[in-house]
Amino acid sequence: MANSILKARIDNDRDGCRHMFMENRYAAPQLFVLMLTNYNIRTVGICRANRVGFESEALKLPKEEIRGTYKRLLDRRLGMVTARWRDSKDL
Repeated sequence: MANSILKARIDNDRDGCRHMFMENRYAAPQLFVLMLTNYNIRTVGICRANRVGFESEALKLPKEEIRGTYKRLLDRRLGMVTARWRDSKDL
C-alpha cells in the first residue's frame, strides 16, 4: 500500500491531508498509523478483530447487548478512534 502511494505521488498534497477508505483486506492499525505519520493521509476502514495489533479484547461486547450498542477506544496521541458496534453481528 505504501509503495502505491509513493508511486502515485499522493503523499505530498499542498492543500492539506488526504483521506483514504479501505476494505478489511488492507485495513490494519499499523498501516493507518504509518499513513498518518509518514504521508499525512487519514484512513478509515473496517479491520478484522483477529488482525495483529488490534485491541479486540478491549472492545468486546457482552452477548446480551442489543443492536445499536457500541464501544470505542481513542488514542489521543495519534487521533485514532477504534470502534465496535452490534448490528446483526459485531462489526
